[in-house]
Amino acid sequence: MCLLDNANLSTGGDSVDVTNSVHANFKKLVVKITRDMGLQLCGVDIMVKGDISKKPKNIGLLKLTPRPG
Repeated sequence: MCLLDNANLSTGGDSVDVTNSVHANFKKLVVKITRDMGLQLCGVDIMVKGDISKKPKNIGLLKLTPRPG
């Protein structure tokens, strides 16, 4: 049953840990983005078309959150 058309945790969305299945290049990319922004910690929201276990090709940067949580 879908109550809202969004998936934010604060509105009842589910968090899925994909750390072990995401391609290493995604991890390198978000670390680079965080450093380039001069931040030590940052939430990086990206949108990907395709399989996250494969090397990224087309990525959309949606949002940076300098104080995630």
